[in-house]
Amino acid sequence: MQIENTAKGLRRFIKALEQFIRAGNPLSAVVCEASGGYERGLVLAMRKAEYPIHLANAKKIRHFAKCKGYLAKTDKIDAKLIQEYGETMKVQGDEPLLSDEQEQLGRLLKRRAQLLKDQQRDKNHLEHCSDAAIKRSLKAHIRWLDKEIATIEKTIGKQPKTEAIQKTQTLLTSVSGVGSLTASHIIAFLPELGRCDHKSLAALVGVAPFNHDSGKHKGERFIQGGRALLRRVLYMAALSAARCKRI
Repeated sequence: MQIENTAKGLRRFIKALEQFIRAGNPLSAVVCEASGGYERGLVLAMRKAEYPIHLANAKKIRHFAKCKGYLAKTDKIDAKLIQEYGETMKVQGDEPLLSDEQEQLGRLLKRRAQLLKDQQRDKNHLEHCSDAAIKRSLKAHIRWLDKEIATIEKTIGKQPKTEAIQKTQTLLTSVSGVGSLTASHIIAFLPELGRCDHKSLAALVGVAPFNHDSGKHKGERFIQGGRALLRRVLYMAALSAARCKRI
């Protein structure tokens, strides 16, 4: 069946799931692919209806497609592919790791990162710009971005915090180089903290070196993947901590 990614379409999908289960069919999990936020409505609807849902990594789906020999790409092919991926990998429903407060905090932090990126881009453009009219435009836009960044940082600071979040933030900010903003990124983008060992956490962030060996050959270690936004923030925190320690 094909449904629209709307509230009405999701209600229709839930009814179809109910009929599917009543007919005696087992349901291990609903599987969907991460698609830049378009999957959010489905994930929330499944959790509210208490159906298990697994959010598959888009890169894993594409690698699976290559293994299966799928070259074409259409919505119908993708749906079939995701179904085969779920069955082959025997996926289970994801355990919700983020609270509503953490998800909202994450959205605000991502918006801040977007604004900072735009600000840096315009500053770079301004540095090499010789056209007076464009310079005025760039300066005006940078001033607007400065205000927006300040506003969203205030909003982040005023976000309601559960007792658990407050406790985690206090603990994190006790570490040299970790301020409230860095702590907020860890809380929003590393919910596995306290649930996984340090090696797993390093791999999730994208700072764990991976082997590249074959036989007697010892290749260079390298890092890849991980959560880029969090990695950048932690890198700056590490630099700050190293400088403070030297002083």
